[in-house]
Amino acid sequence: GVKAWADMERLQQRELTTSFVSGWTRGRIESTLELMRSGALPLERFAGAPSATEADIMATIRAVLDGTLSPVAAVLDWRDLQ
Repeated sequence: GVKAWADMERLQQRELTTSFVSGWTRGRIESTLELMRSGALPLERFAGAPSATEADIMATIRAVLDGTLSPVAAVLDWRDLQ
């Protein structure tokens, strides 16, 4: 009975992934962006080192395939900041 734009079961069967974000508010987004602008929340801590050369890109792909790449995702828990 629930209508949504995506069916997680069908996505999983096709070996696809997706993320659904919740808790976004204008204030939270603006606060996060200000922390990033001020240097208190540097983006490179989330994303890691960029791969710019062909050798770096291939090394990154190998690290992903080998399972040796450090996580490149983060969770922002805004609940206590309200």
